[in-house]
Amino acid sequence: MESISLVVTRFPPAVQIVMLKKFSLDKQAAGLPAYKEGFKFRLQPHHLTMPFSWKTPQMIFVNSMSDLFHENMDYDYRYS
Repeated sequence: MESISLVVTRFPPAVQIVMLKKFSLDKQAAGLPAYKEGFKFRLQPHHLTMPFSWKTPQMIFVNSMSDLFHENMDYDYRYS
């Protein structure tokens, strides 16, 4: 995932959108549940508790392929 971020930022925004859409379609084709609905807005609160299960510290890349300020983002969810 880190490599796609580094590569995509070298291109203009319109090209980035096409590349990320292709990335999402590839993940859908692979049957990954997180990409089942493509770019449809959805909350995935189960991801918020994942770090609590880790035994060793890890670096977290926050807000990759998400939109914290999307018009459908619930204010209470964002600031809770």
